[in-house]
Amino acid sequence: FNGVAGTGALFMIEKFSAETWQLSAMMMMAGLGIAFSNTFLVPIWTPRLGEKKSATYSLMGLAIFYIAVFLAPLIWLAFALNMLGAMMSAFIFPAMTTLSVERVEPREAGMLMGVTSAVGSLMNILGPLGAGAVYDHVMRGAPYWTGSLLLVTAALILTRAVVLQPAAREANRPLE
Repeated sequence: FNGVAGTGALFMIEKFSAETWQLSAMMMMAGLGIAFSNTFLVPIWTPRLGEKKSATYSLMGLAIFYIAVFLAPLIWLAFALNMLGAMMSAFIFPAMTTLSVERVEPREAGMLMGVTSAVGSLMNILGPLGAGAVYDHVMRGAPYWTGSLLLVTAALILTRAVVLQPAAREANRPLE
């Protein structure tokens, strides 16, 4: 996420000669897409699909949108694809947070969220650095390709994860 976000504006400038107002509009559209998803789509679809499927489909979908943005021949198409990708990404973090919290004891949830926040902060540093390196030394769209590969890898790992059902979670918890 951070690698593509960190190099996305540069990619749009180099590929489409995008101007500042266009980049601002693209970011605004992504924000609107996330707000729409969080307000209307996530509350409807996540309970229907479950967190694991919601996260898996979203990771795969976002990988497809990254490749589509890279291949887009026109800037307006890249804008639309970027917005759809942002909407797709809105499903990932709530689902992954729920799946993570369900794997720990209630008293450990705060620690888990602290570690998750720390890892996220570290990725805010390393993601753009890594993406910038592949952008400069491989090709300008490399962050989209490498980001897609990482998202697909994460989705495949998630498909193998065992999700505890509520009754199983309660049975595994010691009585207090």
